[in-house]
Amino acid sequence: MRVAILGTRGIPARYGGFETNAEISALFLAGKGHQVTVYGRKKIARPADWPKNLKLARVPYLPGKYLGTFSHTFFSLLHTLFHRPDILHIYNVGNGPLLLIPRLFGLKTLVAVDGADWERKKYPWLAKTYIKFSAWCTVKLANVLIADSRQMVNYYYRNYRVRPEFIPYGGEILKRAPKSAILKKYHLKPHKYCLAVSRFVPEKNIPLLIGAYKKSLIKFPLVIVGGNRDNAAYVKHLHQIGRGQAGKRRIIFSGSIFDHNLDTLYKQAYAFISASELEGTSPAILKAMGAGTAVLTSDIAENRETVAESGFYHRVGDERNLTDKINWLAAHPKTVALFGLKGQKRVQQYYHWPDIMAIYLKLLQKTKAA
Repeated sequence: MRVAILGTRGIPARYGGFETNAEISALFLAGKGHQVTVYGRKKIARPADWPKNLKLARVPYLPGKYLGTFSHTFFSLLHTLFHRPDILHIYNVGNGPLLLIPRLFGLKTLVAVDGADWERKKYPWLAKTYIKFSAWCTVKLANVLIADSRQMVNYYYRNYRVRPEFIPYGGEILKRAPKSAILKKYHLKPHKYCLAVSRFVPEKNIPLLIGAYKKSLIKFPLVIVGGNRDNAAYVKHLHQIGRGQAGKRRIIFSGSIFDHNLDTLYKQAYAFISASELEGTSPAILKAMGAGTAVLTSDIAENRETVAESGFYHRVGDERNLTDKINWLAAHPKTVALFGLKGQKRVQQYYHWPDIMAIYLKLLQKTKAA
C-alpha cells in the first residue's frame, strides 16, 4: 500500500502533536513494508536508521501565519497527482477546500480533524469563520474522517450527522529515563521539579499556570518546555511574567526540546501540569502518563476523557484553584507517585501506540478497499 502523509510541517517531529502522530504513523507503516511519503516544509536531518521505503518530500510553500499550512498542502497535493498513492492522510481541518483536488482526480483521502480549531484564541474572527467553512468542506469531500477524542466525534455527529472514526493519539511506556545531561544543564534534581510542555499559544493558558505556580507554596521549580516561532512577542511576554526575584528561579523556560532529553524531563518530573482550555487527546499529557508521571490538568471534557480517574484536575481558567491543587500535590508525594503508576497503566490499557497503530492500519486497508 502506498500512503502519502501531508498537512503537517514535516518529520522528524519538531513542532506539535500532528507532527508526532505523522512520524509514528509513517515509521509504523514503513516498518510493515508499506511505501510511505511524508511531505514537509524544510529539510531536516533524516535519522540513519529509518527504513528506505519511508520517503521525505519537500515542496514549496508561502511563508506566513495563515498561508503556510494551506499553501504547503496545496503544493503537496499537486505533487501527489504525479505519483498516485493509494491513500492520502491529510492533517488539519483548515485544508478542507483543497480536498476538491483529490476528489476530482479520484484519490482517496483520510482526514484528521483534531480539535475545534475555530475556538482558538490566536485566530481573528475571519480566520475562525474560514475554519468553520473548511470543516464543512472536509465533511463533504473527505472519504474518511478521524477524530482523536470522542468529544469531537460527538461534535461532528451533532452538527454534520457524520461520525468520524475514533483513533486517539497514543502514548509510549517509558520504564526508565534515558541517559541525558538535561537535568544538569538546568540545575534540576530528579523528582524535584514540575513540568509543563506546550506550544506557546493563548488557549494553553500559560500565564495562568505561571501565576498559580508562583503563588503556590511548592518548593520545586516549574520547567516549561516549548515555544512559538511565529509569535516572538508572545514568547517574550511569557518570559517577562515568569521572571522571579533575584536568585529565585521558580520558572525555567527551556525552549523547545526533543528526543531523549525530553523523555528524561518527563520521566524525572515530580508532576506534569497543564492549564489548557482547548485540547483533543493531548499528546503531552499521554507522554507524561506513559512515563509514570502524575498529571494535574484542567477539567475540560477532553482531558477527563483521556485521564479519567488516574490523575488530578483543577477548574479550567481558575488560577486560585490551580494554586490550591499545586499546594496539595506538594503535600502528598506518596499519592502523587501512586497516581503516576495509575496513569501509566491507563496508557498501557487504552492508549498504547502499537494498539493505536493496529487500528489505524485496519482503517487504511478498509479505505483502500472501499
